[in-house]
Amino acid sequence: MRIDVPAGGDPAKSFETLSNVYAPEIVRAAGNFSTQAYQHSKLSLRELEAARYRTAQINGCLVCQGFRA
Repeated sequence: MRIDVPAGGDPAKSFETLSNVYAPEIVRAAGNFSTQAYQHSKLSLRELEAARYRTAQINGCLVCQGFRA
């Protein structure tokens, strides 16, 4: 399947819009998972972000490395 992404504008907004249109269940599940991890962690936000970023480096995920909470 090909998806047309509008030229120009904010790519993050385009991704958010397209993901909500084509995969709303996945977006909702990922959002709930992220919320639970941040709300119920015994780590400080700084420690949690360091662990999340290091995991992204180990996994080689450039999208995750670019994300900031």
